[in-house]
Amino acid sequence: MALQDSSDRKSSNRAAARIMLAVFAVMAVLIVTGANWYLQNSRERMLREVGQNLHVQVNNKVALLTVWSGAIIKQVEMFAEMDLLRLFAAEVNNSRLSADVLLHESQKEPENLPSPDSFADSVPEGLRAPAQDPISAILPRLPMMLRQLKDFVEKNSFWGACLINTDLEVYLSPGEPPVLSVEQRAYITEAIRTRHLVFLPVRRQNGELVMDMAFPIVAPLYVDAAGDRVVSVLLATTNVLPVVKAITRHTGGREFSSAILEHFGQRLQRIDPTVREGFVDLPGWKLEGGQLPLAMRTEPGPGGNGEDTTYTLGVPVPRLPWLVDQGVEAVRIDASYNSLRKNVILGAGLVLALTGIMLSALWWWLVGRRERAVADQLRRLYLMVNQQKQIMDGVNSALSAGVVLNDL
Repeated sequence: MALQDSSDRKSSNRAAARIMLAVFAVMAVLIVTGANWYLQNSRERMLREVGQNLHVQVNNKVALLTVWSGAIIKQVEMFAEMDLLRLFAAEVNNSRLSADVLLHESQKEPENLPSPDSFADSVPEGLRAPAQDPISAILPRLPMMLRQLKDFVEKNSFWGACLINTDLEVYLSPGEPPVLSVEQRAYITEAIRTRHLVFLPVRRQNGELVMDMAFPIVAPLYVDAAGDRVVSVLLATTNVLPVVKAITRHTGGREFSSAILEHFGQRLQRIDPTVREGFVDLPGWKLEGGQLPLAMRTEPGPGGNGEDTTYTLGVPVPRLPWLVDQGVEAVRIDASYNSLRKNVILGAGLVLALTGIMLSALWWWLVGRRERAVADQLRRLYLMVNQQKQIMDGVNSALSAGVVLNDL
């Protein structure tokens, strides 16, 4: 009987142990699942907060560039829409004079200018204008228009400016006339075709970063009734190095980085004053809806050396082929996430260990309760037997003679 009770107790203890192990396994799954869910939500929340910070910073920089570019565009538009300049450009266009001749004559001092007759004789045979052509009106205006162009450059702190005819030839320039590249000619042709301001890619010149703006000049209404015929192009060049340096921030010692990107067609590049070319190509980067959505991207490091993985956002600047790129290094986000992950794993391990200890204590308490119940039953039985024995011993010791029962 005792062996049967001992076997039942062991079987009951094993069943309780299995139940506790099952409960522990369920609790472990719940704790691990909860920790993983919390980590995923924490990473999403972390990226969302970083994205909100990037949005605020990039919008501030876009606002600054919008004000800066708006002032420059207004200056160019005001000068290009002057009636005097439009009339002069229309007369030059109608005269079909050689650009080289106009450049040569514009560099002369006013008192050294030839008479209109000698000026007409200096024009090559194939480019001589008819007698009715207003050469006499163009010649005296050359010094004045050149002075106007110089004043425009100096007053607005431009790098340079020149007038280009519809044959893509520079015919008036206050300094050394620029030599137009094939790429520049393509953009100037686009300005003539669309009759809208066209920005050219940023380029390196004399150690500075400059950007050209091609603004079409249309003939005035009293020259062209339609008022939409492009007779010339004003090519204004401005130095963008100061504003690029003001916006560009690398992450060395800083939490966030920022840069100016320019896009022409499918080409996207970062304006970088630390490289010789002035820009760094960004292969694999594509615009979506005119901007760069928040995403992890690999980009060349400062100076085009190495590669950095960054969480970046790009917002376009109105009226400019530019975007402001604001980003944070992925290693910084990963460091914050790894620190949080380590704390969550440590917390989950502590909770799991505490759960195991509590279940073990509960199992031990349940097993001990059965043992205590058996021990208490044996103690009560022992007390009863011992009490009966004491009674019998007392009766036996009190008798002087035996007790005999006779059955009659």
